[in-house]
Amino acid sequence: MKKSAFDNKITKIKINEKTYSIELSIALKNTTENTLYKTKKIDFFKLYNIVTENYYSPIIFKEGKRKASNFIKSYMLVLDFDEGMELREAKKIFAEYKSIILTTRNHQKEKGGKTCDRFRVFLLLDEPIEDIDVYKTVMANIIAKYGADRACKDGARMFYNSPEGQEPIVSDGEYFPWRKF
Repeated sequence: MKKSAFDNKITKIKINEKTYSIELSIALKNTTENTLYKTKKIDFFKLYNIVTENYYSPIIFKEGKRKASNFIKSYMLVLDFDEGMELREAKKIFAEYKSIILTTRNHQKEKGGKTCDRFRVFLLLDEPIEDIDVYKTVMANIIAKYGADRACKDGARMFYNSPEGQEPIVSDGEYFPWRKF
């Protein structure tokens, strides 16, 4: 696998020489019609290579079938920002948490008559959320607080891959306090 800008960034910041193992679901085919996913175990701070090459979900699904009734757990939360919050503001807000911010393929492109920052924030949890109703409630409350895309709170959310070659914004703060939401 080729070395990415993200790998170079990790080398520079030396994330406490510690690994943060998570699981996420990777699409078997990068199409919106695909509902079959495989579970991949990786270090949270190596997420860049996975999410720039694959459609993915932060949710683990029973039998790898992406649908809400197959929700098993989620080790992280993904917030999708299509407008409203600027990248520099997100960098400040989420710096206190173990997080990664990556732009999306529509970042700074005209969409719906608007050109603005479009990005995702990946937030590492201290333990996975294992109940779909808790997940949906937590996501709804976090989305409301930060102004992220409201459609991304369901228990079967899939995300398109982010573009390669960008410089991720990486923070090694505290775990995200999802129980407060």
